[in-house]
Amino acid sequence: MHVRKLIALSAALIGVFLVLVAPAEAVKFGQPDGNGHPYVGLAVFYAHGIPFRGCSGTLLSSTTFLTAGHCTGVDANGTRPDHAEIWFDSGYPNPIPRAAGFPAPGPNPCAGVTGYPCTGDAGGTPFASPEWNGAFTLPNTHDVGVVQLDSRSTHSFRRSGTSTVSRPDAVSRTSSSRLWGTGSRP
Repeated sequence: MHVRKLIALSAALIGVFLVLVAPAEAVKFGQPDGNGHPYVGLAVFYAHGIPFRGCSGTLLSSTTFLTAGHCTGVDANGTRPDHAEIWFDSGYPNPIPRAAGFPAPGPNPCAGVTGYPCTGDAGGTPFASPEWNGAFTLPNTHDVGVVQLDSRSTHSFRRSGTSTVSRPDAVSRTSSSRLWGTGSRP
């Protein structure tokens, strides 16, 4: 009887492992599309002026960037990002170049440095969902966050073969307080 329980437990653990690993294999053999997704960006998150993590996301409006809660919330070390810079360059075929002078000498690697990873196309304040608890609790992880941009961005994009398009403005007045019913950081 003890062996049967061990086999059942092993099978259950293997099943859980496969469910968690499968999404990593979900997209295969994709092709870069250059500037085909102009509202998708790379966000670098900072704590006390020092960059410490990067995540992708998408612009919901000219003032709101959607990303993951594990990017905007507290990490395992208790560090909460207090600022984000966002780049909208596709990075293909050439990666976004690292700014000259990075890292700057001294305690702040971005002191006096402009460009990646210090100064993006837009910057703002990150907010995690109040229900994000720092863990991927299944079935609903609440792993959602936003960056509220410091000011309405007027940056525009040019899609290949089309005219210049501005950032979407469908929910331009959306703020973290309207998204989650709170006016303060969780």
